[in-house]
Amino acid sequence: GTALFFSASGRRVGSEAVNLTRLLIAIALLGAAHWLLVGAPVPIDADAERWRWLAVSGLTGLVVGDIALFEAYVLLGPRLPSLLMALAPILGTLFSWGLLGERLALLQVAAIVLTVGGVAIVVAERTPGGRGADDARRFTRGVVLGLVGALGQAAGLVASKRAMAGDYSALSATLGRILIAAIVLWLLALVRGRIPHVVRAWRDRRALALIAAGAVCGPFIGIWLSLYAVREAPVGLASAVMAISPILVLAVEAARGRHVTGQAVVGTAVAVGGV
Repeated sequence: GTALFFSASGRRVGSEAVNLTRLLIAIALLGAAHWLLVGAPVPIDADAERWRWLAVSGLTGLVVGDIALFEAYVLLGPRLPSLLMALAPILGTLFSWGLLGERLALLQVAAIVLTVGGVAIVVAERTPGGRGADDARRFTRGVVLGLVGALGQAAGLVASKRAMAGDYSALSATLGRILIAAIVLWLLALVRGRIPHVVRAWRDRRALALIAAGAVCGPFIGIWLSLYAVREAPVGLASAVMAISPILVLAVEAARGRHVTGQAVVGTAVAVGGV
């Protein structure tokens, strides 16, 4: 849902407006849920150590990672960036091995090879050989940004797990990291003079509706449940289960009548099989 809604809205108003707006909507939704379930509008019970790891999580996952990912959605559409995000379980497994002591098994190594191979098949299928320098640059930039998004998501999940040590609330952790990310991104927009552009984008009611739908799917339900999953299971395992989204995106695109090549289907199947 996140990939489809944010890709569509990003094409209308740009990835920056989408990213900043969805954080405000997410804070409103998460704040209301937090007040209802925890009894406070913000996670006031978090100590300084938790806030440090939540800051790392928010900056890597929601600032660096999501800025890159949303721009990749605009450049390439939802399918290929979603497939590149299948690399996040691999990176998350490696990060959690180094930082959390979660060890790799031989089967996981074999799965990494399969996943990377599937991603390579799809990326090769979309290589725009002979289409012109502009298309090639756009494609290459989109792929690089998709990889940065995967790196940011993996780092953000590992940092979130550190922040939730001792069975800390996944809802509180989600709200905390999104608050930090929103403050940083809106301050950057203020310094760059981009806030008027974002506010003007709100006049596009269809884009605003798409962003709201994406905010419910992504930072509200999606991130909240992903942090719960990471708290209860190894990072590589939890993020691997999350990486099945390319199959869902591919199915939606096919149902909407878009042409999906056999190579894309095979590559996606191999990548998700590896996951």
